[in-house]
Amino acid sequence: MTRHSTKSLPECNGPKLQAFEDPKATVDFRDLISERDLADSSAGGHAHVFEVSIQTKTYALKIVRQ
Repeated sequence: MTRHSTKSLPECNGPKLQAFEDPKATVDFRDLISERDLADSSAGGHAHVFEVSIQTKTYALKIVRQ
């Protein structure tokens, strides 16, 4: 799965990470790190953590449900 984002970082208080230098870099989803049971909304899960590769680096990416 590949996603691209051109949105800027939100304007809010608190610590921030800088945006990636290449906003159109390919995000390669490698593996689901968080428990698969969290995908079931009855289990109370609110987020998933994936191992992803962006360019030549590996990251943990947390995606939160609203």
